[in-house]
Amino acid sequence: LAAVVAASDADVSAEPHPDAALGGDMHDEPVLLREAAAVALRRVDGRRELILVPTSFSYGHYTLNLLINLKRLGYSHVLLLGAGPEECEAATKFSPLPSRCVWDGRWSRDAEFAERAKPWASFCPRQPPYCDSKAEPQASYRLWLSRWVANARLVAAGYNTLMVDVDMGFASDPYAILHAPPLNRYSLLFHSESFGDANGNVQCGLVYVQDARPGGGAATAIAGYADRILRFMDTLYYETTHPIKTAAVGSGGSSEVHVTSRLMSQAHHQSYFIFDQVHMVDVVQSQIVGRSTFKNARAYFADVSRSTHESPTDPTGQAGGYRPGWIVGERVMSLYSRYLETLRGKPPTWPRRDVSGQVPQSWKDRFGLDARALGVWWESLTDGIPTDVPDLPLENGTHVLAPVEQGSLAFRFREQLKRDAAASYLRPQPSAPFQKAAGDAGGVSEAPRLPEAIARWLAASVGAGAGGAAEHTVRGLGVRSLAELASLPPPQLKDACRSTSAVAAAAGNVGGGARGDEECSALQRAAAALSLAALTQSEQGGGLRSLAEAGDGAGARAARSS
Repeated sequence: LAAVVAASDADVSAEPHPDAALGGDMHDEPVLLREAAAVALRRVDGRRELILVPTSFSYGHYTLNLLINLKRLGYSHVLLLGAGPEECEAATKFSPLPSRCVWDGRWSRDAEFAERAKPWASFCPRQPPYCDSKAEPQASYRLWLSRWVANARLVAAGYNTLMVDVDMGFASDPYAILHAPPLNRYSLLFHSESFGDANGNVQCGLVYVQDARPGGGAATAIAGYADRILRFMDTLYYETTHPIKTAAVGSGGSSEVHVTSRLMSQAHHQSYFIFDQVHMVDVVQSQIVGRSTFKNARAYFADVSRSTHESPTDPTGQAGGYRPGWIVGERVMSLYSRYLETLRGKPPTWPRRDVSGQVPQSWKDRFGLDARALGVWWESLTDGIPTDVPDLPLENGTHVLAPVEQGSLAFRFREQLKRDAAASYLRPQPSAPFQKAAGDAGGVSEAPRLPEAIARWLAASVGAGAGGAAEHTVRGLGVRSLAELASLPPPQLKDACRSTSAVAAAAGNVGGGARGDEECSALQRAAAALSLAALTQSEQGGGLRSLAEAGDGAGARAARSS
């Protein structure tokens, strides 16, 4: 491995790559999915990986740094996303990878979109050139929307996406961590805003989606930010152009009544209101409870506007009693905690899973990780789009957003996701003999398993005696990889081992019963050791690819060829 480590530390050329190319406007069919297919990393199990990197003029130097970082790690499956063609042209000229770049052209070509975006200070400055501005911070605000639109579409089409900010770097191979226990069991991964935060305050500098089911909680949550912001734009448009007339009690006349909360009537004036991290906390929370909630958005608005009021009939009054006058964000958070606890029948805080035993000591030493940091905050997501219900009787007691109407921006976005799902590379193709419809998986096809030769070699390389167990039990085991095997809970492992023992016994390889269970347990221990070895290896500058290339014999050759 010394030669591999030395090679990874060698200088990497920053010269522009001749195959870096412009892709086109992502709203032109089939640009986005075509360019994604051109650069995606194809895994042996049939899935495809993409690294989505938004870029702008202001952050071009950060973008170049990140691309060189990825090149050093041996990865080139990068899809750049620019706010416009000029940004893509600039990024393509300096990209050291064979990347493709797509852009969001709606700002200049979609009249309805531009009209509904213009009132929002986050998108359109109050002085010329208005919506055509490429200056900061508007360029970044627009990319917040564009990147979540692109990410949602890619996930709908079956891609595993690693979306990253350009002002970050990888100290080692990220996939060696994301595809190994304990993280490989999760479909949607975020950084946490702080080590000790149990309230789901996700950090959007790195977001990874893996093996998301169509229409499942992870795929819906990834689309949640764009869906919510487009609904904000639609709602404000309806509020200002189609106010509802209603008769005032005892007046004999009529008056205009807004159908949504005061949040919508003033929030668009706040240039920071579109901040994606604020809304993604709410999106994820909504996906957990299955209802649209707006804790962070309301709290932020309450602090900057001083116009949020409680209702005297608020059923969450147990959180300190009714308070007249405007309230601050801290009070909004308190009301929501009570509301969410009522919805769920338990505290709204997330469970914590300790992972101290699965992190190499070298990582603990290098980053100064203590017991507080060695944990994963997790929750289960509901499937489908969360239901719209009045979440709290704040302000005038109505829902924050107007219903999604046919032809609206949000409606068009949802229809686009359906088209992307229909065009997914995972859908069964008659010409591919190995594919088979998976029923409940929404048409997802059955992909090839990890080649047995690679699995045998990996298991044999991490512990004495593990190779024999792998040779006898990996055949017929219903898991995708050794890393997945290592993460199986004991009941599932027992069932899988019994099934595998029966298959092996029928083939005359091993005896069933206790011997088969013993060998399966040995294989799981080997898989766990592999995961730990992979993390340690990546910390030293290598990764899973390095582990395979360092081997000898047929298994290693199979790993390299795959």
